[in-house]
Amino acid sequence: QSTWGIIILMEAQGKYADILGDYSNDKYVLRMLKRDDYDRGYIDLLTQLTKVGTVTKEDFEKRWDEVTKDEHFYKIIVYESTADGKVVGNGMIFFEKKFARSCGTAGHVEDIVVDKAHKGQGLEDNIMNALRRIGDREGAYKLVLDIPDAEAGFYEKHGYKKYEIHMAWYLSLIHISEPTRQAEISYAVFCLKKKK
Repeated sequence: QSTWGIIILMEAQGKYADILGDYSNDKYVLRMLKRDDYDRGYIDLLTQLTKVGTVTKEDFEKRWDEVTKDEHFYKIIVYESTADGKVVGNGMIFFEKKFARSCGTAGHVEDIVVDKAHKGQGLEDNIMNALRRIGDREGAYKLVLDIPDAEAGFYEKHGYKKYEIHMAWYLSLIHISEPTRQAEISYAVFCLKKKK
């Protein structure tokens, strides 16, 4: 068995081992975010997507504890480079439990980013496919995301369609004075509806 296969079996928290393993190889291991990923460059990776602000190791660990407390809510997956152990890709899905749609569950996809030095390896596609499968396994009836207009083609390739209008009211002055992303944001929401 390959090295990455052993790592996946040890670290994938069981429930998604098959999904994560399908998108791992000897160069890149797809796995769940770990509490010590601060030291593997996780925050630096996110700065390639959005404004992160100041996040200390203590801040990171506190937030990790919060988001992993409920195993059914947040799912954050990362790519780790086997060459140097750095986190080079990220994607997140979290779940909204609704009364509508027969008490259905909607999945929200966020923070898709791959380190610029590792682009062109298909990692973005793999992250999107893995998150879709995780959403399906969790019983979500749709997945939604917000994206910059310039990136619409990538998500349309993955089956997302412009569906509704997204609006935001920022409660923090830091978000009002500083855009949260480095590009213009589309207020369109893309939805992936499960086939009947």
